[in-house]
Amino acid sequence: MKRLLIECVGILMLAMVVGILVNMLNPSGIPLIGDWSVKPLEEGSDGITVIGLDTAYTMWQSEEALFIDARTPSEFAFDRIPGAINVPRGNPVGYFEALKNRLNLDTPIVVYCSSKDCEDSSVIARFLKENGYSNLYLYEEGIIAWDIQGYPLEK
Repeated sequence: MKRLLIECVGILMLAMVVGILVNMLNPSGIPLIGDWSVKPLEEGSDGITVIGLDTAYTMWQSEEALFIDARTPSEFAFDRIPGAINVPRGNPVGYFEALKNRLNLDTPIVVYCSSKDCEDSSVIARFLKENGYSNLYLYEEGIIAWDIQGYPLEK
C-alpha cells in the first residue's frame, strides 16, 4: 500500500513538472505569477469605442464596418453575424496575416464575441489596436443579444 501511494505521488509530481514546462514553452502560456486576467475595456479606453446593440446593428445594416467574430472557429461555424470574419483569441496572428492585406488601418472594425461575459472580443480589439488599427469598436453585448433581438445570423 505504501509503495502504491509513493508511485501515485511520483506520477502526480511528474505530471505537474511536465505541465509547467509545456506552459512555459508555449508562446500563449499562462503566466504563473502576476495578474493575468483581462481587464474590461471602458468607454474610449485605448482608443476603442464600446458600442451597444442598436449601434452595432446600424453599422452592420449600412455595411460601413467589418465585423470580426472573436469566438472559436467551431462557434463561428455554428452561427455568426452575416459577413463577419473569424479572428479567434487563441491564434489571432495566424488569422490576422490573411486579413491584414485586405484592410486599411482606418477601416471601421466591430469586434464581438458571445456576450458581456466573454473577454475574447476585448483581447482581439486590443490586438488590432497594437497592430495599428485606429477605427475600432467593441460590441460587448455579443451574438447572444443579437440573436435574442431577432437580427439575422448566418449558419
